[in-house]
Amino acid sequence: MDRSRLAVSTWSLHESLGPRMLLKRDANGVKQPHFLPHPKTMTLADFFDCVRAEVDVDNVELCAFHVDHRVPASSAEINRALARNGLKVISMPIDAGNISVANPVWLEDDLREIEGWMDFAADLGARYVRANASSYVARDEALAPLDVTISSYRRLCDYAEARGMVMTIENHGGITTDPDVILQIIQGVGGDRLKVCYDTANFPPVAGVQMLANPPEVDTAPLYDGLKKIAPYVGIIHAKVIALDENLRHRPYDLERTLRFTIDAGFTGPVSIEYGAGVDEWENCRRTKRLLERVFG
Repeated sequence: MDRSRLAVSTWSLHESLGPRMLLKRDANGVKQPHFLPHPKTMTLADFFDCVRAEVDVDNVELCAFHVDHRVPASSAEINRALARNGLKVISMPIDAGNISVANPVWLEDDLREIEGWMDFAADLGARYVRANASSYVARDEALAPLDVTISSYRRLCDYAEARGMVMTIENHGGITTDPDVILQIIQGVGGDRLKVCYDTANFPPVAGVQMLANPPEVDTAPLYDGLKKIAPYVGIIHAKVIALDENLRHRPYDLERTLRFTIDAGFTGPVSIEYGAGVDEWENCRRTKRLLERVFG
């Protein structure tokens, strides 16, 4: 496998990089800091300093919620750490805003927040950015018709293209729990402009166990069916690892099978390692790399 295709996501070390730093509207519609707790035993710079020694890849995927502050000083510090280690940012998943919210004032505010993160990603040289179709933080916000979501993605695609980036939509809960909704959005925006960030575990019921070190057996048919539908539109893969043993056997689903759906669809783009269960993170990243090299050749 061409090593330039491989990346490690900061999500793989989410149990070491501290709280996910997000924003959520209060009862008055004012955005307030919202943290999802995780331990912090390393800094983002520590992560960059470890990537080559631990996994030996050239690229990282930087989740926006692992960045302390979206300011020029932060991008300069990150760029210094990347340059020091000879790394590139391949993608930035952005968990901000709600591009499907019914309130038009909130929608404009959220789109601008996402665009600010896209500027930040461009400053880091990212090739791909991801915005969620609906927010997992603001599940109580009323949603607009799907035409609003499609219009939002059109705007974000324009913004990304002007900065040399590709916008992606991920199967990431909310309205994208249904693969047919993802297809409707892509067809509305244009499959040449909006690509899929293809998470190998993110359709239920598999999605519900993806952070468990000892996941139970679940019905995998909905996962495979959903992934086959969206595979023709893949821009980047999240190789989501739950439990991968030393013989590269993965449970509770067949990771190799989900990856082969993309090969069958002609995909030749980047693959980001996303280990999720928070145990022996670097070892699980290395095992995932070996599996990816076996699958993609």
